[in-house]
Amino acid sequence: MTGSPEWRARGPLDPAQVARVVVGTAGHIDHGKTALVRALTGVEADRLQEERERGMTIDLGFAPLELEGQAVGIVDVPGHERFVKNMVAGATGVDAVILVVAADDGVMPQTREHLEILRLLDVRTGLVAVTKVDRPEVDALILEALDEELDALLAGTFLAGAPRLRVDSLSGRGVPELRAALGRLLEGAGRRPAEGPFRMPVQRVFSVKGFGTVATGIPLSGAVAAGDALEVFRGDAPPRATRVRGLQAYGRPIERASAGHSTALNLADVTRAHAARGAVVATPGVFRAGTLWNVRVEALSGAPPLPTRREVRVHLGTAEVLGEVVLLEGPELAPGAQALAQLRLRVSVVATPGDRFVLRRASPLETIAGGVVLARSRWRLKPGKRRARERVAAQAAALGDLCAQAACELEEADGELRRGSEAWREAAAGLGIPGPELLGTLRELAARGAVREVEPGWFLSAARGEREEAERAALVEVVRGALEAYHRRRPTRAVCPLNELREALKAGDQAAPAGRLRAALRALVDAGGARVDELGYALTEHEAGLPPAWVRVAERVRTLVAADGLQPRGRSMLAESASPGNTERGEDVIAYLVEGGELVDAGEVVVTRAAWERSEAAVVAALEGGGRTVAELRDALGANRRFALALAEELDRRGVTVREGDRRVLRGPD
Repeated sequence: MTGSPEWRARGPLDPAQVARVVVGTAGHIDHGKTALVRALTGVEADRLQEERERGMTIDLGFAPLELEGQAVGIVDVPGHERFVKNMVAGATGVDAVILVVAADDGVMPQTREHLEILRLLDVRTGLVAVTKVDRPEVDALILEALDEELDALLAGTFLAGAPRLRVDSLSGRGVPELRAALGRLLEGAGRRPAEGPFRMPVQRVFSVKGFGTVATGIPLSGAVAAGDALEVFRGDAPPRATRVRGLQAYGRPIERASAGHSTALNLADVTRAHAARGAVVATPGVFRAGTLWNVRVEALSGAPPLPTRREVRVHLGTAEVLGEVVLLEGPELAPGAQALAQLRLRVSVVATPGDRFVLRRASPLETIAGGVVLARSRWRLKPGKRRARERVAAQAAALGDLCAQAACELEEADGELRRGSEAWREAAAGLGIPGPELLGTLRELAARGAVREVEPGWFLSAARGEREEAERAALVEVVRGALEAYHRRRPTRAVCPLNELREALKAGDQAAPAGRLRAALRALVDAGGARVDELGYALTEHEAGLPPAWVRVAERVRTLVAADGLQPRGRSMLAESASPGNTERGEDVIAYLVEGGELVDAGEVVVTRAAWERSEAAVVAALEGGGRTVAELRDALGANRRFALALAEELDRRGVTVREGDRRVLRGPD
């Protein structure tokens, strides 16, 4: 958007001099939209040679209007039916409209179509300019009839009761009054949010020698400054990283441009083809393009019925793509009716909840419907499925409420979102917000009790939380039963090691993911039903001991160990001999007696404590006379090699002896 040479010569713009509001024109071809812009701003908005030769606006034109010391952008759109797609691209991002109706022509087809498009795009304020009032054929009766026609056209629309001014662009009649009316109108117009991530659909792109690619558009949110990193989305191509070399607003340099400024960005490392109209320039890492969008669609009252799966041209942002409308509530949409639906596009686009779109027939070209984006969808919805309708209805009810929308995204992720996961990134992109903002929003919901934060950054929906609670309670009972079975099978063990508990659950076809098992064990311990130490878990009431049926095994172990003396048999052989046919029980009894201090574990063998202590004293006495090999110690003790080696290695570990070659000697004072 550029102004007059005098305007551009003023140098850089102060952001405070730019109103965050853009005005668009609308109306039928040859009704004087471009002439009116010229009369208001002094700028010729028809920039193409073909437009000037034919006297017809083909593409978008731009001009700055100074009102009360601030620059307000005006987007001039073509009025010919063949260029409605350009009109829709230009209307994206406008906050107010000047509906232009020529006094000598009256209301015409594109007057009606443009008004419908503006309504579908949710433009909420504007005024009406009745042009060419100085034409000789225009008299009081014609103007009176036109007023009646406009009253009928605008009844029930956002322009009902709007200021209506009679102007003539050539003579200048009524132009000052129009400027004043615009000033009053824009004082009450809403401003787009300058906070949040930056997003700008590209309306026009061109190259400047020595600078490279320049993309223009109206940012829908956020702000941007020179040096900022951005990314460019274009169709199905991966987003391309870029950087802002410089920027202008209304043809003049500006340090920072915000939503509602018509902005030109000089982009590094991006070609004109990649940043063509329909592309989106945005803050990196926030948005994702998609082809599936849940929407609420409204058919125009004068349009034919819209059957489900009808191929349409979808105008979303500045993009125009082919797609189909899949209705979720019936086989067709009646004229003037609304319905929940899913847009399935042939090419990916970037959007966020609340974005408006327009639908036109692929052939013949005519506007038939429009609507609002509710959410980006992860999958194709099946018409007629109650669950699909309920989810989209919830998204429609949540529109405009970020907390409610985040709750819907949580449901879409099967009721579970973990910070840093792919589902988390999908949810944030679906809302068009950074991950930290999603975290804050979910925590706000958790504070209200609407969702559960089970661990830092791990959220469950209320329904998923209830389901998880029920599943956890069931798993707690499974774990309790597994511990009971373990204690019955191995009563001499004080605790059940976690790995053995996992194996027991797996063997019983009750395996659980590690996180869920930990949560169930934690719940059991917190409830006082179990205790935990570094070795494992046990039910609170469990005390390690010998059941009556195991006492005979313990006596047999004692008898065998005492009889073996210093020539003990291997531990596994001892277990089998003490408990024939049930070696595990024999092993548990041996371990119990070792833990109780009756027996000493000497690696692969066990001996009585008395025998161990006598042997230890005998080795020390023998080594006082000089170093000995293990074989010599064995012979001195009258033991087998297995025991003698185990005793020597234990004395080494305790620092009583030290190994020198194949001999042991007493360790001297340090």
